[in-house]
Amino acid sequence: MDLLRFFTREENIGGIEAHDAHIRVALLSLDKKTTTVSITALVEEPLPAGAIENGVVVKSELLVSALTRVLKKMPSKLRFAIVTIPAESVFHKIVSFPKTVRNEKLEEAMKLTVGFQLPRPIEEVYLDWEKSETSKTNEVLLAMVPKQVIDAYTGAFLAAGVHVVAVETHPMSIARSLATQAGEQSLLVAREGDRATIAIIEGQMLRFVRTVPGFIASDEKLLLNEIDRIRSFYEAESKRPVKRTYWMIEGDHAHGAGTLASLTQDNAKAIDLFAKHPVIEKNPCAWLSALGSAMRGLLPRGEDTIISLMPIGTEEAYIKQKALVFSEFIAA
Repeated sequence: MDLLRFFTREENIGGIEAHDAHIRVALLSLDKKTTTVSITALVEEPLPAGAIENGVVVKSELLVSALTRVLKKMPSKLRFAIVTIPAESVFHKIVSFPKTVRNEKLEEAMKLTVGFQLPRPIEEVYLDWEKSETSKTNEVLLAMVPKQVIDAYTGAFLAAGVHVVAVETHPMSIARSLATQAGEQSLLVAREGDRATIAIIEGQMLRFVRTVPGFIASDEKLLLNEIDRIRSFYEAESKRPVKRTYWMIEGDHAHGAGTLASLTQDNAKAIDLFAKHPVIEKNPCAWLSALGSAMRGLLPRGEDTIISLMPIGTEEAYIKQKALVFSEFIAA
């Protein structure tokens, strides 16, 4: 084997959505000459009840079994993945700094700030941050999650033969799939089963995330009231309007009567790119998380500075996982 080629060649990285009820895998390919993105695979597998609850792995053996089954449906072996998980167990917060705090100073300021911003001791969590893309503000999105939550996911994926390069949340992945405009604030409502996550997005960056209880998510009136309350509070705080609302509603609710409506092809980047794919045509909203994480997988590893809820950054994680794959090959 050519070792230099092994460690310098970037392999395809899939996007895998872990959800209480299912596992979905998306793999994309990029033609570098034409910059055309196409779908290599879209596969899914139901997840038995109790495997993941409220975004936390409860029965690892059930998750490993489901992952093993879904990966067998892939046209080729998938070694690496960006994993997207429910947002319930993840803490998000926007941290603001004066305009003069930039570059290295911003990095230093964040290191000093995080200890005062976290709801749990820093030694118990994985955390990362991402700077706002807008030039009008000097803000950073901070995200953190208990270590045991991520360790349970990465352990299960490794047991199924997949090396995790980065971990993000469903709203982060969905935001990447949407045709959001830089500097424009949008509201995302993602409802699956009896749960709903409400997020405020600016461009592709999260500014607010809340997962509402089942009794609110399953009652249209209560859900709409909660959405209006969040929108009003955020607009008052930010002094900027939320210009667009994206509805992502799966299952029977997507076609029901009332105010709630499913996300359309007109306002989803991922759906627009792949609208004619038969799997997406059947259930467009279902694939926004998996496709969003797969889009991230197309980025060159050295350019991926997006939040990853792991002990190390995505480029370092990718190199480490490739080394593990190589050691497994040698030991075989």
